[in-house]
Amino acid sequence: ENITFSKSLIDYGDFSIDFCKSSPWYANLSDGEVYINNRLFGYKGTMPENTKIKVKEGTISIGNEAFKNYTNLTGIMLPDTLKSIGVNVFSGCTGLTSIVIPKNLTEIYSLPENLASIAVAQDNPKYDSRNNCNAIIEKQTNTLIFGCKNTVIPNDVTSIGDSAFSGCEITEITLPNGLVNIGYMAFAYSSLTSITIPSSVTTIGISAFAGSDLTTAKFDNPSNWIRANSATATTGTAVTVTSDFTEANATELKKDDGTYLLRKTA
Repeated sequence: ENITFSKSLIDYGDFSIDFCKSSPWYANLSDGEVYINNRLFGYKGTMPENTKIKVKEGTISIGNEAFKNYTNLTGIMLPDTLKSIGVNVFSGCTGLTSIVIPKNLTEIYSLPENLASIAVAQDNPKYDSRNNCNAIIEKQTNTLIFGCKNTVIPNDVTSIGDSAFSGCEITEITLPNGLVNIGYMAFAYSSLTSITIPSSVTTIGISAFAGSDLTTAKFDNPSNWIRANSATATTGTAVTVTSDFTEANATELKKDDGTYLLRKTA
């Protein structure tokens, strides 16, 4: 039995191989990676322990949730032809600890949460991992978009992107002087326990530390920040600061229960 796949579904990553698992087409496939044309959409069967996958040359995208919860995946080699990685592709892949971003990969919607090593091909036009920083940095904006537990943030990074360290096992990190923005959920659900905010930071996004292990936030210039409604917080992360603050309405930093903690003063 033949199946016709919508070109729009395949091209734009909305397609999930789950829709086809009950079909004769899927039943006749051999175990292993499932490709449709030049796109990789998933894995069929039980993955053996310590599996290392070499994505075949010519593949241009990896579909949403392609390897989700495959804990036996311990290595993946991406071809230079790859252009896009979808959403939650490696979610739950706890055995995958390193990745190299090839030169043509410019659309990255997710990476493994347990990474210890990240590198970017030198000839990638959009991203780099300058100074062997173990992170992915967008060249044009100097924004760190993905980090890992061994990331060292370069001094010229001015922004930490949304969810850049979300779920990461990182316990400590030094933010560079010159950093301006910490994005939405940047360190959410991470293992981060303390952090020092440089005086250059002007924005801390909503839920930047939601669900993390953060207990102490120190500020190089505490007078720039005011405590907001912290006395009413009953759940989420308890954050202490280096000096007293007056209560006020806030617009910047929220706890995971929706309570405002701190905001930048005018």
